[in-house]
Amino acid sequence: MQAMLTLGYKTASAPAVPRWPGKGDRESARKIETYRKLEGIQTQPRLAPGKWDLSFRDLVVELDEELHFNRYRLVTLSQDWSEVLPWATEYRAFSFEHEGS
Repeated sequence: MQAMLTLGYKTASAPAVPRWPGKGDRESARKIETYRKLEGIQTQPRLAPGKWDLSFRDLVVELDEELHFNRYRLVTLSQDWSEVLPWATEYRAFSFEHEGS
């Protein structure tokens, strides 16, 4: 938190957590596809993230703790949509190297 404040970010109330819109749209289909690749078995999974870790004006932050870097994160970041993420390659490598750590 202090590092972000030092960089000039101002704290703010967190925006609403994104929710899974209606079934049948393209993004929902992608989420279900990823869920199945992660070996999910529920017919109608609850696809809703939790609250943000930090919130600033025009920026929300979700912190990735060491337990987030595993085979499941690797599957998630092997989807075509992740290719545009500037940190995807490093996250994939870290997830592969630290599975089971």
